[in-house]
Amino acid sequence: MKRRHPLVSAFLFLTGLGMGFMAGCVLAALLAPSAGEDFRVAARRAVAGVDRESVPPSIVDAILMRIRRALDAARAERIRSERELRDRHAAARLAGKLPD
Repeated sequence: MKRRHPLVSAFLFLTGLGMGFMAGCVLAALLAPSAGEDFRVAARRAVAGVDRESVPPSIVDAILMRIRRALDAARAERIRSERELRDRHAAARLAGKLPD
């Protein structure tokens, strides 16, 4: 049996490796779910009010509820902070530490 030249063997190995890599890429592209990106795009559109029909109502409701809760919490924190600052200012004014 005649031995192959080492460069021919290396070339055949690299060709097989490349073909396997390409086949893997094609299979991954066909089988990989794109649901994550689709969901992010749909959620952004839903929050912006662009295309609510493409997103299930439960997802839209969940996102809007989280936004409302965050806004309510921020509003409550602002009110609490303003009240605290007013009280401190009034106490300082009564103590004579602030000019009228």
